[in-house]
Amino acid sequence: MKDITMNYLDMGRKLTGFLKRRFKIDDPDIEDIVQETFLKTHEAQLKETINYPKSFMYTAAKHLAINYLNKYEKKTYLMWGIWMSWMS
Repeated sequence: MKDITMNYLDMGRKLTGFLKRRFKIDDPDIEDIVQETFLKTHEAQLKETINYPKSFMYTAAKHLAINYLNKYEKKTYLMWGIWMSWMS
């Protein structure tokens, strides 16, 4: 259990820093992405051996962040459209 906790704390900090530098995302959302990254990694390890877990986690975090940003942009676009329709 201690190894999992230490791995989470260590890699969690590294992934958080990576996401902050690479993407402009708020801290609470970054925490969600980091947690989802660990969950995806754990699920993948149950199915097969991951030879390079750090690379796997960075790639998963990157894809999750891109998905998050795509959803955020769609929500922003929809909200903008609703606001503009009210202003007309």
